[in-house]
Amino acid sequence: MKTKNAKLLIILFSGMMFFYACEKNDKDDQPQLNGEYVLCTTASFISPTGYVQKVGSLDTITAISNDNALEYMTSGMYSYDSMFFSCNYIDNYIVRLKINDAGRIEEDVKIDVGGKTGKIWFKDSHTAFTYENSTFKIVIFDPTEMILKGQIDLSMLKRGDIPFMELYDIIERDGKLFVPLNLALRWHSTAIDSVYIAVADVASQQFEKIIKSGMSQTAGGALHSRNAMAIDENNDIYFTAHLSSGTGGSHKPSGLMRIKSGTTDFDDTYFWNLTEATNNHRADAFYYIGNGKAFLTVGYPELLNPNNNMSPLLDPVYKWWFIDLKAKSAIELDLPVTKGFNTSWTIVYNNNFLLPIANNEETAIYEYSLTQGKQIRKITTNGEPISFIKLNIKK
Repeated sequence: MKTKNAKLLIILFSGMMFFYACEKNDKDDQPQLNGEYVLCTTASFISPTGYVQKVGSLDTITAISNDNALEYMTSGMYSYDSMFFSCNYIDNYIVRLKINDAGRIEEDVKIDVGGKTGKIWFKDSHTAFTYENSTFKIVIFDPTEMILKGQIDLSMLKRGDIPFMELYDIIERDGKLFVPLNLALRWHSTAIDSVYIAVADVASQQFEKIIKSGMSQTAGGALHSRNAMAIDENNDIYFTAHLSSGTGGSHKPSGLMRIKSGTTDFDDTYFWNLTEATNNHRADAFYYIGNGKAFLTVGYPELLNPNNNMSPLLDPVYKWWFIDLKAKSAIELDLPVTKGFNTSWTIVYNNNFLLPIANNEETAIYEYSLTQGKQIRKITTNGEPISFIKLNIKK
């Protein structure tokens, strides 16, 4: 279903906004937090550098320059409470950053994980999980003390008949780690025939098994700047399955899949064909926001440059969509086309949602109101906004 009718959006999303209001009331007795934000921008996906800076309230600003930013090479940012971290594909380090007394960002401490760093999943302030794609290991570390706590070897999963393997994401639930694999003939080419997810046990620090489904191809978000897995209120894991580039090139559909609470296998009763739901396009990144609702970045094969193999990575060939997992409804949002492969995140702000946009005409953060069904504000940025994270700092 595709529409730009604001009245229809109000009907669909009013229940969701009630959910957020209830959630806020339930948390009124918790410690009050003073939010600060960290923005990371870059000139392009292949740029050798980026800019990281602290950002205060967005309510009164219309543009963010790089005047107060730290020039810093990072592929993406992660936060847990007041701590925030940088990872980069070209080195082996997880770097914890800090805001100094002058309000500028600087390095605090870093640890070497032994290979090219992957995405981070936080269990608590003393346990976090990442992976490295040099020797294919899951790495367990303490984000507060910044020390390594263990590792799980996945190198035995490399197949002789498949020249390219990459660990593509990570999520932990009930002591089990789920790590999607990207298996392909070459980097970011069409993935092979199925979805593969490695399952490992945290307590024993051992690989357990691979689960496989032929319903789609490749799960996980890959880049630090996008997400594709989430745990809902029922403790079920949902994830999008797609090509690694998120656009074209396969006869199999992109889809939403599930691993139910208490299991370590695919739920064979649930597969939502997102290619069909998005009018024959390919859903890629997946941002769960609660109560069965999520945002998607959706790739449009018709926008690809046929003469450039890097077009899915470098060109604005994506659009933002909004989905209801329970009703299985999907709506294209009235927002500009974007370079969604590496500029795709979502954050709640003033009961609305911030969404990044990067194309050949602009780089910006849009504030989108679901209740009104439209963009209500735009903040321009100096560079593609690849990460925007909130720090929760106790007063």
